[in-house]
Amino acid sequence: MRSHPVVGVPVPRSSRRLALALLCALAVAALVPASAWAVEGGLRCEEMTFPVTLSANDATVYNVFGVLCSQGSLEHKTVQITIHGITYSHLYWDWPFQPEKYSYLRRATAAGYGVLNLDRIGIGKSDHPPAEAVTIESNGYVIHQI
Repeated sequence: MRSHPVVGVPVPRSSRRLALALLCALAVAALVPASAWAVEGGLRCEEMTFPVTLSANDATVYNVFGVLCSQGSLEHKTVQITIHGITYSHLYWDWPFQPEKYSYLRRATAAGYGVLNLDRIGIGKSDHPPAEAVTIESNGYVIHQI
């Protein structure tokens, strides 16, 4: 197992619709090989990939990378989905420098939440489609699928 720094801050409970969508995404992600690791204190993280398309009219499948973390089991926990801005990756929410101070993911999981930390399509460990295909609309469509 490899260790991974993680932090987080509480966020309001998500709706049932969002929870159902996340549950479906996690079921799909379970079919894709992933790696998992644990950190001292009970933090468990698992890398996942989510197959998505950029629009309803484009059948090309791309993969979005994410890390799902929690303290212990995810059962009965609200799962927060974190999405970075344009100039970062999933590291925005799990900053490796002084993670005990700067990692939102660690704080949120310590507060009892699960966190699904994503790399947006075209960034980080997610697939990189042609730049002109990655728009505000395609980003919204991708996140909606997850």
